[in-house]
Amino acid sequence: MREARFLLNPYLIPVFFACVAGGALIFKLPEGVTAGIVAAFFAVATAANPLNGLAFIFLSTPFFLGESGWPWFWLLEVFIWGVLLSAAVHWALKRERLQLPLKYFAAFLLLTSAASVPIDGKEFYYELWATGIKEQFLIWLAAHPMPIIYYLRVLTNLATSLGIFALMAHYASKTGFPYLRRLFTAYAALAGVICVIAILMAYDVIPRDPAQWRYLSLSLVGRYERSITGFSYALHFFNQYLLLALPIAVGLVWMNRQRPVAVGASALTVILISFCVIQGGLRTAAMAFFMAVIVVIFILLRNALGVRYRSAFFTGAVGLLIIAALVGVILASGLASERFEKELLGKFNWKLIKYSYLYINDPLYFMRHAGIMEPRFFLWHTAVLMFVSAPLLGAGLGRFTGLFMDYYASDWYSWEDIGFAARESAHSIYFETLANQGIFGFILFFAFIATVLLAGFRRFRLLSAPDERICVSALLFTALMWLFLGLTHHVPLCRAIDSFFWITLGILAGLSVDSFRECRFGVKSKTILAGALAMAFGWQVWMVMERPIGPKFAAGFYDWEQQPDGTAGRWMGRRGVLMTDVVDGKVTLWFDCPLPGLDKNPQTVLAEINGATGEIQITSPGVKQMEIPASPGASKALVKISAGYVINPKAQGFSPDNRTLGVILRAKP
Repeated sequence: MREARFLLNPYLIPVFFACVAGGALIFKLPEGVTAGIVAAFFAVATAANPLNGLAFIFLSTPFFLGESGWPWFWLLEVFIWGVLLSAAVHWALKRERLQLPLKYFAAFLLLTSAASVPIDGKEFYYELWATGIKEQFLIWLAAHPMPIIYYLRVLTNLATSLGIFALMAHYASKTGFPYLRRLFTAYAALAGVICVIAILMAYDVIPRDPAQWRYLSLSLVGRYERSITGFSYALHFFNQYLLLALPIAVGLVWMNRQRPVAVGASALTVILISFCVIQGGLRTAAMAFFMAVIVVIFILLRNALGVRYRSAFFTGAVGLLIIAALVGVILASGLASERFEKELLGKFNWKLIKYSYLYINDPLYFMRHAGIMEPRFFLWHTAVLMFVSAPLLGAGLGRFTGLFMDYYASDWYSWEDIGFAARESAHSIYFETLANQGIFGFILFFAFIATVLLAGFRRFRLLSAPDERICVSALLFTALMWLFLGLTHHVPLCRAIDSFFWITLGILAGLSVDSFRECRFGVKSKTILAGALAMAFGWQVWMVMERPIGPKFAAGFYDWEQQPDGTAGRWMGRRGVLMTDVVDGKVTLWFDCPLPGLDKNPQTVLAEINGATGEIQITSPGVKQMEIPASPGASKALVKISAGYVINPKAQGFSPDNRTLGVILRAKP
């Protein structure tokens, strides 16, 4: 079988991780050297067989639990694109012939997502002018959700996710259950080891001093307040990983039932994962965990109905109910339960519920009347307003965070309490997708996932081998867990968790390839779908053209900072664009340039408004004023600014500041 050529045993990948970690600690290897070793191993294994790369990404999930802009997380992008490149080369050399499930469905989903262009798309031209292609690429790589380039990041994430989904489906259909069992065993074993290390760090058995642990992405690990966080910057990422690993670990307990040592190790892994979930403090994860326990008990009780002797059934039922009660008691004493009581349940009352309809017009209703500082209430409220404004294709793929302030429909109760939400996601994959992609994107995205799940369920019913049924059911549970977590978390925010989900979905699709009811679009169906999408896209383009540049739009500037004289100012690099006020037919700006070397390199600042220009030269630090004529009667004007002299303080060796600095735009004196 060609798919088995140069195929690594999945057990070797965790062994490699352990060897690299041990070698890095013993020999104190620099981060770059360690990253190079990992990348080299991945490159060789993936070049030999793309399935090795998919297994590597699948198993490396716990080491990339964070947002894409965090240190060294760009390696995951290298891995994902590397797998796709290797598969393309193998296909070109005719070593592989890919069988793509749901290819028409996937293509239409990707096309619809691309059609969800940002309604503030006109501003991208000015962002590109101000920052340049290199800077936009770095912003794309960091995946910061505020800039418009995030649209392209989300689109490429979806395209590559569909790519690894298709690849995994192809290989899973060829390699079958034996390989997958080894892959799942390696994954569960690694999860168990991660839990042990996380527990030891959380209880200070292993020191968590950043001076000792600042390695790759592991500078903030172990514990957040009282929550176990493992190798993660935030408790919710670690809890999501654990919850998605749990069905696989539970399935292995059954699959290893005839091997006492293996079943003991699998059961211990389940216990470790469960403990870390309970002590992780994530409310959604705790709810999902308890619901999963109830579902498993229900399934076991249903199977027990076939037992011939009532006494055996009664004993089993009582035992299972006792387990459920114990789990409930443990969860009730855990951190998640404390958060529920402190942040939500303890503040609800009948009057609050009775008048909850007021929330429709006031996103801060629960905060004003009960002091519930739960950002999801006003994030979801804003997402609905965004959807209503652009119901077909949404406000733009990935644009919820960037456009949040434009749609937020209330005052700021307290910036310290909720102001951070202006840079947050919608904290729900459902609300985020609805706001960003409208009804078209929402239906297609979740219909695609539902189609795979239904095929998996049909495959489960057709299987007769117990181990294969358990494997498919574990995959189904994992996918459903991901969807449940998405109720209160924007799960794709973590690229590793997102990739894990699409690989899992691909495995399920590959095992269920004979159970698919392929979406075959006839000429009439294609015409109708294409026509509907074309009309929706035309309306989206019309909204883009009609929408004016935002009144607070700015590009090419860093955040506001307090200057030595107590006033506010923001640094600009070589170029900047600003929407500002027009007073008495002119725009007045104030600049400062406290850079060294102005005596030899005077700073020249140019500004332009619709062809009208202004220019000043700065030869010494101090605020300088510039006036530029604007259109008569205008209240706002878009100003394009450029600076002739820029430096990078870190490159010059006199400061750790790694920004490109040209001139400071000062607030009005």
